[in-house]
Amino acid sequence: MQNGVENKCSKTQLKPTKISAPTTPPKSTPTPTPTPPKESPTPELELPSHDVVPYRGNVINTLDFTCKAVKSQSNIAGITGPFLSNEAKIIAQFSSRIGISTISYSATDPELSDRNAYPMFYRLAPADNIAAYAISKIFEKFKWNITNIIYQTDSYGQGGLQASTEIFIRIGVKILSTTKFDMSAKEVDGP
Repeated sequence: MQNGVENKCSKTQLKPTKISAPTTPPKSTPTPTPTPPKESPTPELELPSHDVVPYRGNVINTLDFTCKAVKSQSNIAGITGPFLSNEAKIIAQFSSRIGISTISYSATDPELSDRNAYPMFYRLAPADNIAAYAISKIFEKFKWNITNIIYQTDSYGQGGLQASTEIFIRIGVKILSTTKFDMSAKEVDGP
């Protein structure tokens, strides 16, 4: 029991499963189609409760909530989130200072890849420059050399625009136009 909350995860017992090495059939017979293993019932886990704070555009509120959560509990192993790169930069600096990891599922700013500035930060989404590089490889594969770019007006869209523009210039792809998509107004602004 921690902080008055019973941790039911530790009571779940998983039974070991025997794994057999695959056997090689004789060369004269065709290889049989493997049959999937029988499904074994998975015990349901009851996770301990946790606090979720909705982001309402205020970095200070996000940091304040995080500080209070860390201060009130001594068993925090890490921080998941935040969603946006700007908030991730602040939370990642904070978590590094107190020695816990931050894992973001969507922050894409390439600056967050700097291990000196953000040594305890990890991400699941690729950085903007990595995504732009992958897109450039598709352009090279199909020998495309002209494009239009549509981007959203937030920091995610701005970062993607910058990374894409830099790599397209480097590989010789001509950008005919860039078009802004304002997500809040649901309007497109371009040529």
